[in-house]
Amino acid sequence: MKVKYIYILLCLVMLNSCNDEFLDVAPKDQLSSESFFKTSDDAIQAANGVYNTLNDNFEIYFTLMDGWSDNSTPVFIPGDPRRIASGLHTASTSDIRNWWGTFYRHIRRTNVFLTNIDNVEDIEEGLQARLKAEISFLRVYWYYHLVYNWGDVPFITDVVTVEEAKIGRTAKSEIVDFMIRELDNAIPDLPSSYSGGDVGRVTSGAAQALKARILLYESRWGEAASAAQQVISSGSYDLFPNYEQAFSRENKNNEEVIFDVQFIAEDYTNLRNILFQPPSFSGWGALSPVQSFVDSFEGTDGLPIDDPASIYDPSNPFDNRDPRLDMALNRNGSQWRGATLNTIDGNPDGIAVTGNSTRSGYYVRKGLDIDHSGAPGTSYGNYILLRYAEMLLTYAEAKIEESSIDQSVLDALNDVRARAYGTTREDIANYPEITTMNQAELREIVRRERRVELCFEGLNVFDMRRWRTAEVTMNGAIFNARGEEIEPRIFDPNRDYLWPIPQAEIDAIGSDVLLQNPNY
Repeated sequence: MKVKYIYILLCLVMLNSCNDEFLDVAPKDQLSSESFFKTSDDAIQAANGVYNTLNDNFEIYFTLMDGWSDNSTPVFIPGDPRRIASGLHTASTSDIRNWWGTFYRHIRRTNVFLTNIDNVEDIEEGLQARLKAEISFLRVYWYYHLVYNWGDVPFITDVVTVEEAKIGRTAKSEIVDFMIRELDNAIPDLPSSYSGGDVGRVTSGAAQALKARILLYESRWGEAASAAQQVISSGSYDLFPNYEQAFSRENKNNEEVIFDVQFIAEDYTNLRNILFQPPSFSGWGALSPVQSFVDSFEGTDGLPIDDPASIYDPSNPFDNRDPRLDMALNRNGSQWRGATLNTIDGNPDGIAVTGNSTRSGYYVRKGLDIDHSGAPGTSYGNYILLRYAEMLLTYAEAKIEESSIDQSVLDALNDVRARAYGTTREDIANYPEITTMNQAELREIVRRERRVELCFEGLNVFDMRRWRTAEVTMNGAIFNARGEEIEPRIFDPNRDYLWPIPQAEIDAIGSDVLLQNPNY
């Protein structure tokens, strides 16, 4: 099925996807769900319908996430993404309510499936256990976005009525413990890989990798390192030799990919090209990488560019830089699909020339189809949600924070860094090897590596929150390539590490039941 992302009418009716009230969790057609789950084919189709949630309003959220961090800024004026990025959002900001509703709608679908799968009469036991594990993983994935955006949230694992949906918030720690248990229970029932039309389904490695990410976010260092190490040592994954090409449609489902959203030419496409390309290529330029992010890429000597000893030359700012800079960004002078881009004062690609032009002098390049020849909205490269490089960096960070620094930490970091230079860890003459064992220095290195390696993959916003650095990096002006202020940003550490509970949800459920986050 590649996970056959085909909307099956019966499946969608069964999964009740049409009402936003009361957390989007109250079923409207219980009879259809009970009558649907009869055969193995029903179960597989229902599971496939749940996989469809990975594109139901999720694509825009996923592509905008780095715009809510110190990597970039959303372009569209006016708009909720800009308000969120600038710290001007409130409990009535519509996008925040939309994401809240999206995640609960998706959780409802998983709950319907998991409640009814045991009613299937002719399903083989192993298939039933596997499908349960797959959908349990997806439920955890949606709760992951809820708790790391809102903290304590209403916790629902059953199919509930409207009245039953009127509940308060459960402690984030309790939900996290549930998420870890669910993943632990799922891992034994999932295969390590699939073939043919099943490529793209949840694997045991995906469950282990999501567990490692959650444990890292919870500062459970030893457990996070162990979980990441299990993925690393499984032998199922490796770094793809070319960083830029790891995200191309030609190399979909390569050895680095642990879990991704599947897209199929002509049948199931995405908006990535139209979202990120410059307007001269019919793009919307949806995110503008900011200058501070560009400055985070080291020189080829492995030193930050503000280090007095760095090879960096401000008069030639893109010479002798980490190769990932030109793989992640399109900038002034970049070669793109046979053209030389003018992203500073060119028309229409220059700074603020049109409503779709860059605001910073930079565009996102990573993950675009360089040879894309169809309509701008018909991309079919996959969206990678979990990959091997993240596990290497997770392992390294967890060991650094645990004060368990050894050669394996340096090996993990150097594997990621060397691949950026198109080589391997052993080839120390051709990349800036990391050799320090100093905890403070390694902490700075691994955080910078995460920022540049995982850029535009929706992780930096969660990193800066858990590191508690957002109150510094998200406060004050952001700048473009000319050194001009784009706009000010405000980040209140007493408020903005969490999003507000949507006011409409509080009004529907009751302010005495569903409590607001502090200072909203």
